[in-house]
Amino acid sequence: MVVNKAKLAQILGISERSLSDWQKEDGFPIHQLPRRRGESQLYETSEVIRWWIARESGDDLNAEKTRLTREQADKTALENARLRAELVPVVLVERSWGKMIGAFRARVLGLPSKLATLLANETEHSGFLRVLRNGVHECLTELSRYELPQNSDGDTEGSDPRADAAPDSQSVGRSVPKAKPRGKRRARPVAH
Repeated sequence: MVVNKAKLAQILGISERSLSDWQKEDGFPIHQLPRRRGESQLYETSEVIRWWIARESGDDLNAEKTRLTREQADKTALENARLRAELVPVVLVERSWGKMIGAFRARVLGLPSKLATLLANETEHSGFLRVLRNGVHECLTELSRYELPQNSDGDTEGSDPRADAAPDSQSVGRSVPKAKPRGKRRARPVAH
């Protein structure tokens, strides 16, 4: 069906302004150009609908190709970063961080018993500070020198970092004593 711009815009459910913008695009089908001033262009509805479908599906296809290309580039970049050892699995970081903090915690918790005998021999304030400062610095030095364990392939130990993450049924820490019920409180009379 051959129609003018207003009718075509109504059929397609778009504004005449959008239709004018489409006319500027390559391949937009115009059935007949105006012969005289004041006449409008004529459009073959079926041709315009075919053009519109091709335009929309082409944009979707191009968008999908662009997205796929971007995803492939991101995947390649991540693989390259992993091969350069710039990325490590989160599970491995968690396990290593836990071991490092555990070693540091054990060292710090051992400070009182280690320093108690050294402090017993000190009589001056400056001696106390020196002994305490040296003990703290030893712990911090050990923490700063902590290195991830490595196997012969250069990878961190274990092929699957989740292998030792399975829970065991042993409790951690000391047991918490049960709370004792409190006695009832009685209100005292208030003197006015």
